[in-house]
Amino acid sequence: MENQLCKLFVGGLNVQTTDDGLRNHFEQYGTLTDCVVVQNQQLKRSRCFGFVTYSSPEEADSAMAARPHVLDGNNVELKRAVAREDAGRPEALAKVKKIFIGGLKDDIEEDHLRDCFSQFGAVEKAEVITDKETGKKRGFGFVYFEDNDSADKAVVLKYHVINGHKVEVKKALTKQEMQAAGSRGGRGGSRLIATKIKSFVYIICVYCVYLLCVYINTQTYMFIFYKYLHVCMLIFIYNLYYIYKYFIYKQKIVLKCIHACVYLYIHNKYAQYTYIM
Repeated sequence: MENQLCKLFVGGLNVQTTDDGLRNHFEQYGTLTDCVVVQNQQLKRSRCFGFVTYSSPEEADSAMAARPHVLDGNNVELKRAVAREDAGRPEALAKVKKIFIGGLKDDIEEDHLRDCFSQFGAVEKAEVITDKETGKKRGFGFVYFEDNDSADKAVVLKYHVINGHKVEVKKALTKQEMQAAGSRGGRGGSRLIATKIKSFVYIICVYCVYLLCVYINTQTYMFIFYKYLHVCMLIFIYNLYYIYKYFIYKQKIVLKCIHACVYLYIHNKYAQYTYIM
């Protein structure tokens, strides 16, 4: 997993930036074992982000210490690359200086946390959470860094051994921060918008075919497309519900009402189909 610390994500690239241009800029901080600008295979153009991999974590640290970077006129974003299986999570995009440590045993103290995580950067504070009434340790704690890159490095490694015990590390985010991180996500946000647009276009096409059937008075096909249109509408309504849930999660009462309405709509429509058939 330490090899993951050698790989950096470079975002906000100029569309004209090439692999060679990316390499020429970042190899001044160390030896690069890999360097790539990610391309859109269909459009044959840059997706405006890439990755650089150094031969050692220390060289990657040098590049991170030289932030901000300007390449081909663009202020580019440089941060630790996350594993592919974690890339879709909202917290992977968040910039935080606070990390959560779970699985702490009773013999782990705040000094143990500080000693363990100071290898990733300057630590402002370390705390082991205890029960306010009993004073008993609750099995988790937090570490506050001075720089968000230090938190990224600790989270990339994911599992650490403290005082002989294996613990898990995650970014410490509030619900609001998770929602903000999710809304900034390039992949997740783009896919959500694409799904919404496709659903809308799909419904319009089916509705046009339905109107055509009405115009030529084709009863059989008209019923089929009428039924299919409502199925598409259900998909579209669910997408709107999902988007609302994604961005305004705090209004739980409203969400429950929407969920109930969607359920009743589905139930009534399928009951109607059963009756007609």
